[in-house]
Amino acid sequence: MNKVVIVAWVTCLFITQQTKGEQTDTIPYRNVIKYNISAPLLWGSKNFIFEYERTISPSMSANLGLGYRTFPKFIGIGKSDSALIVRDHKNKGSFTGSLDFRFYMKKENKYPAPRGIYLGPFVNYFSINIENTFSTFYNDIGSFTATTSMKVLSGGFQLGYQFVFFERLSLDICFIGPSISWYNFSMQTDGFLNLKDSDFYDQVADIITENYPVANILLKDFSINDRGRTSKLFFGYKYYFTIGFLF
Repeated sequence: MNKVVIVAWVTCLFITQQTKGEQTDTIPYRNVIKYNISAPLLWGSKNFIFEYERTISPSMSANLGLGYRTFPKFIGIGKSDSALIVRDHKNKGSFTGSLDFRFYMKKENKYPAPRGIYLGPFVNYFSINIENTFSTFYNDIGSFTATTSMKVLSGGFQLGYQFVFFERLSLDICFIGPSISWYNFSMQTDGFLNLKDSDFYDQVADIITENYPVANILLKDFSINDRGRTSKLFFGYKYYFTIGFLF
């Protein structure tokens, strides 16, 4: 939390300095190619997301993002006496895509788009499939493979600021991005497991939340049924920072 406060404070200082003066309608560069650096920092180095922003007018642009998302390998075990152990972890393919329209505030910005403070709507889709092999300490319980699929469709509004340094380099920060999101989880298993279904799903949920603490916020309000499926409409939040090049 302290890091978030520091980043927000530094951002406000930059915004104060860059929003002084009257805006000009001259657009020196209409295109920005960007790389999302928050994804690999938060979820691992194998995450790649690229974005393209096209300026439509001095106060409006459209931004498209496409990329590959994955989760780090599960570690740790469940909490019961017959705790599950993760023996193998494979990412079976994933995709993320986003589209947002940005309205750069004329009265607040010294420069035209794509530079300055902006707000606007966005939609985001994320899909991932993960395969994990589980076993336990006890041979009579056996081992199995679980393939987990997660899909998230979100829509909301964001508030951000895009800095431009040396006329060509950009730093784009979204610091407020609430959304309504539809989450869908499903899990299929292959193998032998001498445990009750409820015990199995509870232990898998424990492993997920131990590895990804943010899942605690989600799973505490979800109920996984006996077929390994759950879906719900829930609140979401978008945040990121990218570096880019204007041309």
